[in-house]
Amino acid sequence: MTFPDLLGYDVEKHRGYVDVLFQRGHIPGRAESKEFDTPPGFYAVAGGVKYLAEKLGASDPWAVARALNVLWVLATAILTLLIA
Repeated sequence: MTFPDLLGYDVEKHRGYVDVLFQRGHIPGRAESKEFDTPPGFYAVAGGVKYLAEKLGASDPWAVARALNVLWVLATAILTLLIA
């Protein structure tokens, strides 16, 4: 079961950021993305995962990239428990 990705209120803005970053090769400016003031780290990782998923033939590369969020949450929980 997956969450329908287009139901997120700003999903298109985030996808646009990734597209500019990977297709045009630069960090988006104000005219290209409403997320222009967000650091590119997460977008670079998510875009890289999406790119690899496409190359490996995934039917929905964005779903693979979204699954990366599960790893971020688990890592955050584990690190939080370790420092508590």
